[in-house]
Amino acid sequence: MLLALRVPADNPRGPLFVEQAFAGIHQGNSKRMPIGCGIMSVNGEVTLFCRFSKPLKGLLERQLYAQFPDASLEVLTESLPQSGDCTWSRTLEIRPDLFPIRRYTQFEDSLGRQLADPLSAILAAIHRDAALGLQAHVEFTIRPASKHLRHRAQHCLHKLASPFFRTHPSFAALFVEFASSPWRSLRVMAWLFGTMLPHANSTTPLTVTGSR
Repeated sequence: MLLALRVPADNPRGPLFVEQAFAGIHQGNSKRMPIGCGIMSVNGEVTLFCRFSKPLKGLLERQLYAQFPDASLEVLTESLPQSGDCTWSRTLEIRPDLFPIRRYTQFEDSLGRQLADPLSAILAAIHRDAALGLQAHVEFTIRPASKHLRHRAQHCLHKLASPFFRTHPSFAALFVEFASSPWRSLRVMAWLFGTMLPHANSTTPLTVTGSR
């Protein structure tokens, strides 16, 4: 399903409320079904959208309305490319995927309490394409990680907090690349190397920081 999210122009609720909505969606998505979130142009207007499986419809509506009571949700009919249309696409992945991308709090000026919106350039580009008769959209696919992936990530973080990796950043970068590799042989090599290092203290800042 494709759902458009629209909020009033004077909406005072920002990223903090979106975080709460995503936390509730993540908690309720026990089957780890993927959810697509992005920006697209609809009838010449730029809007936010969610793409999800039908069983998640009730969960998304409850969480979004709870955080944005003045929002309106509209089911969209996706227009597929027709024969003869020219399309361009690009798929991006985070490699290694152990560390997060920049979060909204990192775009905030702590002194002036001003938020530098990282989406303004994307919104402007999609609006320009819509004015030219093009249909562009940017979409992020989100899916809860499995218990195995979470355990592996926590194990890697504890190993990275060891004195050896702290004093040898080049080996630390190689360890992260191997440990998060899609190839099983490289992950086994990282595991064998990690077994030779002692576990770091569980209170090490590297393992308890909110960004990791």
